[in-house]
Amino acid sequence: MRLNPSPILAVLVCITQSTAFAQNQTALPHAQITEDLRLDATTQDFPGSIRVYVSPSPSRRMFVPVSKDATIRVYDSTGKSLGTIGRKGAGPGEFASGVIYLGWKAETLWVDDGGQRRISFFAPDLRLIRTTVYPRFNYKVQPSLQGRESQTIDNISPLILQTDGAVVSQAFPVGGSSKDQRFTFPAPLLVRYPKSGNPQYLADLPGVWDARWTISVDGRGQILPFAPLPFITASANGDRVAHVSTTTVIDSGAFVLTMLKANGDTAFSRLLPISVARVLPFARDSALSAIKPQEGPPDLAKRFQEIAKDRMPKIYPGVESLVLGLDNTTWVGLHRSTTGQSVLVLNGKGNPIGTVHLPVGAKLRQASLGKIWTTQTDSDGLMSVVRYRVSGIACPTDCQ
Repeated sequence: MRLNPSPILAVLVCITQSTAFAQNQTALPHAQITEDLRLDATTQDFPGSIRVYVSPSPSRRMFVPVSKDATIRVYDSTGKSLGTIGRKGAGPGEFASGVIYLGWKAETLWVDDGGQRRISFFAPDLRLIRTTVYPRFNYKVQPSLQGRESQTIDNISPLILQTDGAVVSQAFPVGGSSKDQRFTFPAPLLVRYPKSGNPQYLADLPGVWDARWTISVDGRGQILPFAPLPFITASANGDRVAHVSTTTVIDSGAFVLTMLKANGDTAFSRLLPISVARVLPFARDSALSAIKPQEGPPDLAKRFQEIAKDRMPKIYPGVESLVLGLDNTTWVGLHRSTTGQSVLVLNGKGNPIGTVHLPVGAKLRQASLGKIWTTQTDSDGLMSVVRYRVSGIACPTDCQ
């Protein structure tokens, strides 16, 4: 059963709880982090790396995709290189472009190759086991909700591989329309694709191309600067899918975290007020000047900018990242400041249990109550992989 708090309810809860939550957030335990491993940019060279994946097994290996050459570098828990997976190409074990999604099915690593619509499986020794193609596109998905119309899907992004071979994916319906200077696409669905038989609708997911934060000129779409875009992610072992949507109430904000089980059932849905920061004039001007469509008439950028100037949010999105921990925790990265980023830590029921502050340039990639894995970009734009020990946050229940 899905839980979808209405916008009116969200506003009421946010207004009545924001003061109490701010006081409670201040009182939450603040974790201490101590660096214990660094794969330094000067020796490792991670061009274009955007994520770090950590295996859910006790080995805690690190898998670092390098989009420049479409490989995945693999390191053990001490930082020793174990080799690489893949390269750019169309052959067995090769990838068309950078890796976006990967995960584990027991001890087997699976890697999504969206450019070639296939999934490759690798053994613990990094050997290619097999490759399977995506389910076919352009078919009807018949949802299980009574009265809901079927939808045609033209693209999917795998999130979970189940033990019976089924693939749980984001499914993107065909569509897209421009109306009243707004550009929209149907919101994605969470759909299960069995090895044989019809696909199964599991749940609704929030969409990026929502009319609330898009603009349109001559049928071309653009996301508004500072739009509170949703985040969707799955756990490394495939038991959970979560999404975060942000809402605003005058000068305060809130986010809704919804945790789904792999079968689409809702584990919990929580609305938590958060602090927000107002967008300063220089930042608004900079964001407007950055709107430069690659195609279209010469005045297209100016027309986009004129619409965006009136409609863009006046406060920053309250949430900037979402990580499902290796131990049933959830880590929500809040708005960055000049001193770094605060991360709110939640237990398995979505209750706040502490905060962590990341240094400037650091982005959280994976986490547990004992350790966090980050990428950290220096002033020269070089990226390192840094692991920290975490202390000071306890979770007596609902974290294992």
